[in-house]
Amino acid sequence: MSPTLPVNAARGLGNALRHDYDRVDLWTIYVTATDSLPMLRADCVAALP
Repeated sequence: MSPTLPVNAARGLGNALRHDYDRVDLWTIYVTATDSLPMLRADCVAALP
């Protein structure tokens, strides 16, 4: 099964939140959380046995 969201982009966001938090755009975080997080959750749930 292939994820519908780009895994590398999610990993990159995590790195930015941990290391470049002073340069993170809050609107981008809001949009990501409201638009992409439900799809990411669905991919994660589908990957579980």
